[in-house]
Amino acid sequence: AAEEAAARAAAEAAERAKAERAAAEERARAERAASGACPAPTATFSDTWGASRSGGRAHQGTDMMADSGDPVYAVADGVVRTASSSNGGISLYLDGDDGDEYFYAHNSENLVRSGERVQAGDLIARVGATGNASASAPHLHFELHPGGGAPVNPYAFLRRIC
Repeated sequence: AAEEAAARAAAEAAERAKAERAAAEERARAERAASGACPAPTATFSDTWGASRSGGRAHQGTDMMADSGDPVYAVADGVVRTASSSNGGISLYLDGDDGDEYFYAHNSENLVRSGERVQAGDLIARVGATGNASASAPHLHFELHPGGGAPVNPYAFLRRIC
């Protein structure tokens, strides 16, 4: 009888812990949605805007260094367009309901399809090293295009939401 009671208590404690984790995750998601979700919360990053790149190009985003396969999230509500190129590799654009466009490059995989509607905080891709990214340095290349126009330095935006 004592063993059964202990087993029941352990099972109930595990269920409570599971419910508490789920509630905490939902609160975190709601907070991210309210303030913009960090696209790669496991990443480290610095301001590399304008740094020289191959072919005489200037860097037009922020590289968020993380482990390959780490989660990548939508920073805003909107609609996704997937893409692929020799430079960006597996990529996607998020056309935000806020009027801004967000570009995510070097993904190992996209988890959403073109035309799919997402909310801030939704899992949309995984960090990778596709395109011209070094296999030894997986990262998310993140760009911010206000009003869908030319890119601007996203570093301050990322510091605010990450």
